[in-house]
Amino acid sequence: MAQLIAKSDLNINRLLPLIDVLIDGQYIAELNDNKGWRGSANQVVHFLTDRHLPEADLFRDRPRNVEIHLRHDAALMVGIPPHNFSQDFQAVDLATAKPGNVTRDFA
Repeated sequence: MAQLIAKSDLNINRLLPLIDVLIDGQYIAELNDNKGWRGSANQVVHFLTDRHLPEADLFRDRPRNVEIHLRHDAALMVGIPPHNFSQDFQAVDLATAKPGNVTRDFA
């Protein structure tokens, strides 16, 4: 965040007031603590407006989960995958799932 502000770039200065929440920092897989809506523990969540302050714990501390919605010949994943998501998802029998339904909440 400090680097963005220090650039004094006109486009960045125009964009920042339009952002409610900015997650700052490089994703580091070894620091993925499986919490919140940020990728790894080194990342900082900046609330640039008060709009999402009531949900601050969702960004920082909440256990991750995803929902899978089947849509005829496609699937829609909503959320941030928790650790072991690939293994858990492979265990789901998609042949018996019906389009439009959530097959399972992965947490």
